[in-house]
Amino acid sequence: MSSIFRRWKNRLRCSSKRYVQRSRSSILTENEFKTVNVAMDKLSNENRILKERFDKLEERCQRWITDEQVYLLRRIEQLEDENHRLHENYQAYQKQSEKCIGSVTDLIIKALFTQE
Repeated sequence: MSSIFRRWKNRLRCSSKRYVQRSRSSILTENEFKTVNVAMDKLSNENRILKERFDKLEERCQRWITDEQVYLLRRIEQLEDENHRLHENYQAYQKQSEKCIGSVTDLIIKALFTQE
């Protein structure tokens, strides 16, 4: 579209230099202005449509970001809960294994004393 503007701009410059044929030049200038106005209206309409599309896409993007943040925060909560549960299980197993090792050690010591 910018090439069209350049062509019309160049035509307008050239037509402004042609004051010799004033009546013919003014007709061309009016037609050129009409054409430029039509092109400007089309571009303005296209710009409005693109802005609306951009706004909709931006809104969708913001909703997606918000949804992802909510999802990730929930997932972090779940993982933290699972981590806490696993840590508690680990501590319980560790205490249980320490008791078991203590019991086995006591049995071995008793067995050694009874053999003597």
